[in-house]
Amino acid sequence: MIDDIARFELISTNIAITPDETNQGENPSDCGSAYFRSGAEWPLQYHLEDKDKVRTVRLCQNNIGLEHWYATLFNIDTNIPVYSAVRISRDKFADSFTRPESKWHRMLRGLCGKRNPSKHSSFLGNLDTVGRDSKKCEYHQPQDSDYTNNNIGVDRGHLIPNALMNQNEDAAKATFTLTNVSPQYSTFNQHAWNQLECMVRKFMEEVINGKYVWIIVGTYGKTGTMNKNDSEKNKIDIPEYYWHAFCYTDIASKDSETETYSWIYMQENNSDNHQSYGTNFMHVSDFSKNYYNSAPLFDSICQNPTNGYGPWEKIIKNWEQSRKTWNCNE
Repeated sequence: MIDDIARFELISTNIAITPDETNQGENPSDCGSAYFRSGAEWPLQYHLEDKDKVRTVRLCQNNIGLEHWYATLFNIDTNIPVYSAVRISRDKFADSFTRPESKWHRMLRGLCGKRNPSKHSSFLGNLDTVGRDSKKCEYHQPQDSDYTNNNIGVDRGHLIPNALMNQNEDAAKATFTLTNVSPQYSTFNQHAWNQLECMVRKFMEEVINGKYVWIIVGTYGKTGTMNKNDSEKNKIDIPEYYWHAFCYTDIASKDSETETYSWIYMQENNSDNHQSYGTNFMHVSDFSKNYYNSAPLFDSICQNPTNGYGPWEKIIKNWEQSRKTWNCNE
């Protein structure tokens, strides 16, 4: 946690940022170890650079002047995340904050300016209201108007969802950045994907209450480009799939490998997808092999766990009933 004096100094420093075409407000922050498995920080980035020649940046996601809460590998060519990642626990008995007001007009000060941002040095996003600076901040990130009146039935689909982070008010607010969302068809977002997110939260509270997990939520492929024919808006890729990676390991165990399990859930971003399905789960190693030429998401323990799906095995095999049990059917 940041003490009051340090917090004041950081806020003062960030407010002084004046982005222009040659300088941007990058505040370096080495957040990789906070949200990824040790030795597996910022996965897929080098693979994508070599294979697809994409330009990505490492964002430590925070509200300006405050600490970061999760990490995003953001593609500044497609204007959507490759993924967002977090290490988090849930407390079944803790209060949760209501969904904050969606201030989508806020942008990341850390991406303001015209020159290309740092590729391999993570930095604070510094989510803030940019006001008259908005035109100087839209070179490497979407702005609110890029998503409004899209007329194709897509939502701003969170990768790290507000509901996962809502036991801390600042963390929940930090998820409302357009660098943590991509175009997600409304039906899929509000039903099928919402069911999965609900099941993850319930599992964390009912089965491993208070224990930490590693989560990475990402996008894959492309079905189209939003604003393709609008010269006034940023072009934004519409991903073909969303995927959700989950790993739990009991680091207090004498043999942590036997207490480790992981999985990937992957589903097509389609307006016809009303339901989630147990058949969409796969092992992390299979996902890496099939979609990223075996580039790993986690360290070896989570990438190839000896305990497979762990207690998720029964949940996956009885997916519909499990959803009913935990009231995750909406």
